[in-house]
Amino acid sequence: MSNEISLIQIFKILKRYLVLIAIITITVATAITIVLSVNSKPSYVASAKIIINNSYGDNILTPSGNINELNYTTSVIPTIVDLLSSNNDFLDNVSENAGVRISSASMQSMISYKYSDTSKIVVVTVSSGSKDTTSKICSAYTDTAPDFISHYNLGELQFVDSFRTPRESSTSTLKIALSSFVLVLAVTCGVFLIIGFMKERFVTENTDLSGRYNLPIIGTIPSFNGDSVTSDSEEDESREK
Repeated sequence: MSNEISLIQIFKILKRYLVLIAIITITVATAITIVLSVNSKPSYVASAKIIINNSYGDNILTPSGNINELNYTTSVIPTIVDLLSSNNDFLDNVSENAGVRISSASMQSMISYKYSDTSKIVVVTVSSGSKDTTSKICSAYTDTAPDFISHYNLGELQFVDSFRTPRESSTSTLKIALSSFVLVLAVTCGVFLIIGFMKERFVTENTDLSGRYNLPIIGTIPSFNGDSVTSDSEEDESREK
């Protein structure tokens, strides 16, 4: 038998266990969806847009000056974001100004950034399990971030779209159900494929040998009655009689 696995073999095995796969997938995916939906906690999210401004003097009024500023800004944005997202002093200052007792490590996980290589705008998102906490962090961040970056002479931070009232954002039940269904379906199909290919390795009938390996049958094993075996001499004697 060839060691290569064809799509036809895979489909045949999946078709053979289709009912079991469907029952297991639906049952397990439904259970996972119920458990995760009950235990999932909502988070309160607020976002703002920051523009990074830099100045080159009078050159900024020329087309080449505008291009140079954009190139510089987009190259320095990763540095600015890295400072804002990982500097413990900045994160501690935000926590202190917000009046919340949150460690810098926890604060780092609450604030995320998104930016493009061709834009001067950075989107800042703050999220936590409390609407009041999110609102306080947003306010403290707005007051703290511009002065912190200007201290490093990396540019000027300007909020072009301020933080708004935090909104509730929880993982929808539909997303949980779809993710669970896809995951369970993939695992179940994989398990039954392994079982199917393992069963095909065993020969269950003598006809399987010729059919599977394309070998001719040159003889068969004779059947014996009980444990008695007749010798050649005894057969000759019986013929003479």
